[in-house]
Amino acid sequence: MQGQCCAEARAVLTDDVFGPGWPKRRRAVLRLGTTVQERAGQLGQAGPIRRVFGTVVFRAREHGFMPPPGDTRPARLTVELHDVIWETLYAPLVVGTGFAADRLNRLQFLTIRQFLSLVFGALVILLLVLAVWP
Repeated sequence: MQGQCCAEARAVLTDDVFGPGWPKRRRAVLRLGTTVQERAGQLGQAGPIRRVFGTVVFRAREHGFMPPPGDTRPARLTVELHDVIWETLYAPLVVGTGFAADRLNRLQFLTIRQFLSLVFGALVILLLVLAVWP
């Protein structure tokens, strides 16, 4: 008896929500997608945080596209996020570190004579700095 009630309610729900124009295969996928979204919302809670702090902290933008009824194209939701702290503080450091690493990479290919000369020159410069330091 309980199985019949659930089956009738499911049939009514799918016809009411999706309408008769939706193929049965898509109805099943959309029903599964709704269940998955509820579970993801309970675990991560990323949606409410993005909605509350999104415009200020993440510069979030949501672009939604809903096709008109009867159209077979899927609905789309595009979310753009920009991490302001990363872009202002860390990205310049990453660029500078990459630039320095590219320039210093040449030191790996020095011969032993060139390397020892470089170390000796650095040692002399450091000793001169220490001698002049007040």
